[in-house]
Parts: sequence; C-alpha cells; structure tokens
Amino acid sequence: MNTFLSPLVQSLQKVNLKGGCEWTHPETGSKHQSLIYAPCGCGDAPARSKALNLTGHVSKYACSTCEVKSVSLPLTVEELANKQAGNRVRKKRVFVTVNGVKMRTHDRMKKQAEKAFRHNKPVKGVKGPTCIENLPGVDLSTVTYAEYMHGVFWSGSPISRSLD
Repeated sequence: MNTFLSPLVQSLQKVNLKGGCEWTHPETGSKHQSLIYAPCGCGDAPARSKALNLTGHVSKYACSTCEVKSVSLPLTVEELANKQAGNRVRKKRVFVTVNGVKMRTHDRMKKQAEKAFRHNKPVKGVKGPTCIENLPGVDLSTVTYAEYMHGVFWSGSPISRSLD
C-alpha cells in the first residue's frame, strides 16, 4: 500500500512546501492560495489495515481505533466436521468489550511502527511505518474510519447484540 500511496503523499508534500496552490474564484475573479490536506479517508477493514500498515482485519489486533486483542471463537460442531473432512475452516474472532480500553494514538502508533520495523515483528498489530503518516496534518489514530455499511449497521448485528 505504501507503494500505491507514496506518489499522492509526495505530491501533497511538494504542493504544501511551495506554499500551496494558487487558484482563481470563478465568479469574483479573486486569487487565492490554498494548502491541501487529506485529514481522513474511508475504507473497508482490509483497506484500512493496509493503509495503516496493520496486521490485517482478521488478526489479533485488527481494530484500527483501539488496542483490544480479539479472541478466537471455538469451532462449531459443523465447522469441526468440515475441518476433519479436510476442508478449510476460517477462524472467527470477536472483540470483547472491556473497561479501560486503550485507544490508539498517533504517537503510540508511530512508536509501535518504529519498534516493529527494528524487530521485524508486529507490535499491537502495527507492522511498521506507513507513508500516510507523512501527509500534512494527519493523525494516524483518526485518519481512517469505517465505511457506511460497517459504521452504521454494526450495532444491529447478531454478534454485537450477543456480546452486550
């Protein structure tokens, strides 16, 4: 993802280093100088994980907002039978809400990325640096958010109701 996003990040950095871009208001004809910021982006879970360089949307530390460690659900009788028959069975993970959830912060994510890079091992789901941390004005802990379907309808899902 860094390879894909780097040209965008570099372009925005160049424009802002030059003092922004000049444009003319179409109706008044007045000239303006504007800096360009990309403070947030929307994406599904896999896209958010890739953009932030996280371990993945089905990993132990999959949440891009907090550092809650997910828990594997035991396989159902049907899933066990499928596994024994040689079929691939995907693990299901859930986030159990606990008091005192540690939210991700920009500074903590940057430190985790540096440590992950040095040790070549993810830290709390952070695999290493991401180029989007170089976007002007970006906060890694708030730069991405869930797309419409997950953001609006998650609270009504059977899984979240069963965890209440």
